[in-house]
Amino acid sequence: MLDKAISLADRQEIFAAGNDGTDFFFDSDDKLHFYYYQPGVGYQGWCKTDSVFRDVSAWYHIVLVFDSTQGTASDRVKIYVNNVRQPLTFNNAFTQNDEAHINSNSTHYIGRWSNGNQEFADYYLPTSTSSTVQLQARLPTTPAAPLPVHQTLNI
Repeated sequence: MLDKAISLADRQEIFAAGNDGTDFFFDSDDKLHFYYYQPGVGYQGWCKTDSVFRDVSAWYHIVLVFDSTQGTASDRVKIYVNNVRQPLTFNNAFTQNDEAHINSNSTHYIGRWSNGNQEFADYYLPTSTSSTVQLQARLPTTPAAPLPVHQTLNI
């Protein structure tokens, strides 16, 4: 996903799924955060980048990889910015083989927090008719298979 921030020092949602469940966002510390929350249970995993992103004039190419089948907890979430894997700090490790809310039968959001509040991101997405945002998933049982597109949003 290409992203260009407009403002800093506030939560800027990139992607969310479920009801107050799985969120990927810039937080007020200017770091990228990813978490999985189960209402009534609590946080099942939370990590953030060690790097900060404060250049509001730059476009960022952002990739989130969530693969809970990985045996090493720190490999279950990977975040790339401009093709560079970001070092992460884990507040809670993600449980192996946990599915979170991504690709579940729940509402998925782009640029909005999943908590039901009307809180929207303040950033730019590419606007040319040829630009797309692709949400993709790879089935762990078929690692050599091409990535099927679950949702494509033409902008």
